[in-house]
Amino acid sequence: MLRAGFTRPLGSGVELIVDGGVRRKFQQSQFFNYFNNPFFVFDPSTAGPANYVNTVMTTSSVTPRLDVRHQLSACRNRLLTGIDVYNTQYDLRPAAGRGIAGYSSLQYPANDAASIYAMNTTTVTPALEISYGGRLQRNLVKGQDVYNAAADPNAGFYASNPQAAPADSSEWQYVFASRLRVPS
Repeated sequence: MLRAGFTRPLGSGVELIVDGGVRRKFQQSQFFNYFNNPFFVFDPSTAGPANYVNTVMTTSSVTPRLDVRHQLSACRNRLLTGIDVYNTQYDLRPAAGRGIAGYSSLQYPANDAASIYAMNTTTVTPALEISYGGRLQRNLVKGQDVYNAAADPNAGFYASNPQAAPADSSEWQYVFASRLRVPS
């Protein structure tokens, strides 16, 4: 994992805060054959389980924001606004065993989320704060399953093609909120 960021004053009461990072996760799983079941074919040449999964996931992010503190009439205000951008790439490769060519590849090369947000907090009196803000976010998912029947030891046991349909979706999400806080 790699993370970095900085804060830079831009003027009186205005700060630019930029954070970013990259995280990469590797995971391997093995499923052992305890029963003589055709869906869990044991390959004696590998001396190990016939169901092995190798997964790699990489997530990148950049999240710049502005923190603005200002006076409006007799009220103190703090406006926090920014943009969040995330990209995740996911690759799952099942195989008959460790070191054996995979028979499928589930790939999500473009999983993106981008959002813009703003929240203002106004201190009317020391005993009364009003907050309001919103966030608009777009989520995009693109994925595909690449199936290789020649490398799958269980290919003859499926009633239909096990290749998953491509995923291609986009959605917008939003939230608007307000809060009145009276400290006790």
